[in-house]
Amino acid sequence: MAPRTEVGLAAEPSGLVPKPVNWSGPTRSNLAIGQGVSVTALQIVSAYSAIANGGFLMQPKLIKGLEFPTGEKVEFDPVALRPVLSPENARELTRLMTMVVDEGTGKAAKIDSVAIAGKTGTAQKVNLEAKSYYSNRYVSSFAGFFPANDPNYVLLVVVDDPRGGSYYGGQISAPVFAAIAHEILEERHPHLLPTPKLDPPVNPDSVTKKEEKDSVELEKFAYDTVKYANLPLYAMPNLIGLPLRAAAAQMDNIGLDAQLVGYGVVSSQYPPAGERVPQGFPCQVIAQPVTVSASYAVSR
Repeated sequence: MAPRTEVGLAAEPSGLVPKPVNWSGPTRSNLAIGQGVSVTALQIVSAYSAIANGGFLMQPKLIKGLEFPTGEKVEFDPVALRPVLSPENARELTRLMTMVVDEGTGKAAKIDSVAIAGKTGTAQKVNLEAKSYYSNRYVSSFAGFFPANDPNYVLLVVVDDPRGGSYYGGQISAPVFAAIAHEILEERHPHLLPTPKLDPPVNPDSVTKKEEKDSVELEKFAYDTVKYANLPLYAMPNLIGLPLRAAAAQMDNIGLDAQLVGYGVVSSQYPPAGERVPQGFPCQVIAQPVTVSASYAVSR
């Protein structure tokens, strides 16, 4: 059994991690693909935090501190419970997980100029009735911490039962991890991110050509009128150039469904701006990170 984190949540499960003494022949290979083990999201985050903290397991807390109407403040200091691996092994794991993002299955979690240490996860869901695993249902995840060389945050993204063809954690959850991490860094550590490159002067001829191209794209947009019959129509806004978070909020306010891809600022959208879009139509909003004009040194 995996120990509870004792975070204070009612009925926290203990999880299942078999002790080596109880392993059978196939246990080693099964554990490597996520079978025969069961842990909660909080337990995964606690484990990653131990790696990020040089091998020390920390006591997770739901509340960082309290502030009373009188102005009095109470802060709860971090508590290190015990070492669970050596500092050398923690550094080696960090190095390997950084390689996962830089060179391996977690490339979609990469953020320019900020080192990310993480690992993808793609697990088959349990079929309780058949007492086996589903062949076509998955839990896709990506867990990591950043900045890897001086960790401040541990983040876990889990997508339960993804639909649409792809189901690998590196394809489904890693981009979401990158988007969330990028927003955290924008809000709290903007100096770690690349300096945005200034847009060049606008050429009136290129604007005219773009408008002509957009008008052609408007003619191509169509949807299943039977499937979306009798549903309200909304005007698709122009999202190009907006931060992805602002674009998502604008779509939500209008009442349109947005399928968000990437992070940074919106570089393309479908349907094009101005189209009358039925409620429930999956609108695609694609964002890209800002470009950089020079290398940027990360300050520690």
